[in-house]
Amino acid sequence: MRNARSFFGVLVAGFSALFLGATAPAQGALLEIPVGYPQVVADPGVCAYDAGTSVLTLTGVPTFIYFDAAQTNVSFVDVGVVSISANIDNSGTLVGGTFTLTGEAVDWNTNDIFGSGSTLPAGTPLLTGTIVAYGIAAPGTSDLVDFRIQPTGGNLTTRFAPGDQIAVRVILEGSTFTGSFASSWNCARDKFIVGPTPPLVQESCAVTLTKTANPVTIGPISDKPGHDKSGDSDDDNHDNDQGY
Repeated sequence: MRNARSFFGVLVAGFSALFLGATAPAQGALLEIPVGYPQVVADPGVCAYDAGTSVLTLTGVPTFIYFDAAQTNVSFVDVGVVSISANIDNSGTLVGGTFTLTGEAVDWNTNDIFGSGSTLPAGTPLLTGTIVAYGIAAPGTSDLVDFRIQPTGGNLTTRFAPGDQIAVRVILEGSTFTGSFASSWNCARDKFIVGPTPPLVQESCAVTLTKTANPVTIGPISDKPGHDKSGDSDDDNHDNDQGY
């Protein structure tokens, strides 16, 4: 447990420093969406963008699932993979993409985390989804990319709040990305943090105003006798000239 917490602390500190330091996005802006719990961390795998196919491929090996910020509820993930295949055209526009997180999840504290025993078989889909947005920035020696994903399944979604989406943050160590998708690039190591995020709020205003005529007939207006003053220019009642 001590090693797991130490690894997680170093990884989160690295993400915080890099994301806070990303003041000059090279291609678009980072989404900078929050990553909640349960939170999955993963060791590096494949990291490459192919300009010919317009596909960014990021893979990793999931290691731990943290179910709370205090790290008192932790699961170990074995025989798993986290995979992103993002179709990003040469202008940097997201065309589509998929996300998959699988693995054998073993409860560190022997609790029934998933409601089906303390172990899930190897290859069990923990999270799956489609990519709906991404951001990328090159603030220094390590580049950053993050994704918003619409979940389509996976056992971990039972721990998400209703309507939550998936957030993925990736540090691209040793990246050769220069701010353009016109040519291929790669990185030496990619480090992941995956977790739920609130859905994107879309504001809309659709108000229809209807004016309905409701005319009221008003009869002719006439002077009341005895209220004109003598000498008024509009005095038509000459019987009251003397104030009677």
